[in-house]
Amino acid sequence: MTSNGRKYHTVPFAPWRVMSADLCDLGQLQNTIHGFVKVDVTVPQACLREHKARTGETLSSTGYVAHCLAQAVAADKEVQTFRQGRNLVIFEDVDVALMIEGEIEGRKIVVNHVVRAAQLKSVEQIHHEIRAAQAGVKEKVRRQSRFRFLTALPWFVRSLVFRFIRSHAQLWSGMAGTVAITSVGMFGHGRMG
Repeated sequence: MTSNGRKYHTVPFAPWRVMSADLCDLGQLQNTIHGFVKVDVTVPQACLREHKARTGETLSSTGYVAHCLAQAVAADKEVQTFRQGRNLVIFEDVDVALMIEGEIEGRKIVVNHVVRAAQLKSVEQIHHEIRAAQAGVKEKVRRQSRFRFLTALPWFVRSLVFRFIRSHAQLWSGMAGTVAITSVGMFGHGRMG
């Protein structure tokens, strides 16, 4: 099937998965413990340095990570499954959501950007898309400002709106992709990309 240009297929939500979903919902009521993970990025950084030596272009680490994530998800698309009623929606393309930093009138601003069909793009293509999105951040903020009225609503009303959007996989993936990379630390000292 296709919706808003995004191909997907559905499979029934197996009864045995209902209990797993219920346990996940109950888990949200528990305290959360955050962990830090240290990853050796020697090989990816060497690849990026080699690309710079060969072409003179510095590629972003974020583009590299987005490319790798897209390839991994494309190998097992069930990772990007959405529950919609009694069905699971599995998208064909891997749409990677990530935060990008741009500048408006001298102020740094962070906005969401979705790299569509990232599994079909090279590291260089994703890098150039990220840079183009950064350059166009002012236009992106202008387009998103039409939803500013939501910020005036109380949280419980906004949560209902987002719950509605989240329950419709095609709407949600259009706004937030099918998978996401978060890297709050990249916008401070020693950022990745």
